[in-house]
Amino acid sequence: MSDIYSFHITSIEKNVLTIDASIVHPDVDWVEDTKNFALQVILEPYSDIARGYIYNAAWQSYPFDQKQGEDFIRTHPLKEQMPYWLELMRGKDVNISKEEYDNMDQLRESGNPKFQNISSWGSSGDTYHVSYNPNYKAFMKVAEIAILDVEMKDVENMPWKHNQMSWDEREKLTGEDWDKMYEDKPACTLVITVLNEGILHHLKAGTSWHSAMYDFTYYAR
Repeated sequence: MSDIYSFHITSIEKNVLTIDASIVHPDVDWVEDTKNFALQVILEPYSDIARGYIYNAAWQSYPFDQKQGEDFIRTHPLKEQMPYWLELMRGKDVNISKEEYDNMDQLRESGNPKFQNISSWGSSGDTYHVSYNPNYKAFMKVAEIAILDVEMKDVENMPWKHNQMSWDEREKLTGEDWDKMYEDKPACTLVITVLNEGILHHLKAGTSWHSAMYDFTYYAR
């Protein structure tokens, strides 16, 4: 999946996280400012740290090394909740037996909750697994509690965000107009206020990364 956003943490003050956000994909017109999107912004670095994806590259930069990152995970005040919230956000993989794998079509029709909401199943050598879909509705309920507020400031080049440009006006844009706007990438500052400052424990000012995350509102309907 192509990267859509670029994030850079500029400050963390108690329960307030400030992030510079911009677009890195030419087909995306604005940065989202919903609560579920804000919670994803907080959880994605946690996931990368937990999986050992801490290294500097063109698409990410962390002001700490993997060992320090592992310490952040180990001492995280919400380390019991964070993996569960990630499962709601991204789904999960679970190992199953070969017998279950061979009979997956019938098991999915059985009504057994264990075999519902499955997106795919597969095997690698003698290991078999199923992949479960994200739970968008449950994740959004968590976000409504965990995120107190999301404020978008210093908005640049997002003329139709928050009704700044109507669809009629948008349809009148020429190819030259679009080219000009894509020269000036949409960007803003997101100020995210959380209920429990402990959720920010793994985040540090200076962290930057690219992301393909998306707003869940439509998918939770």
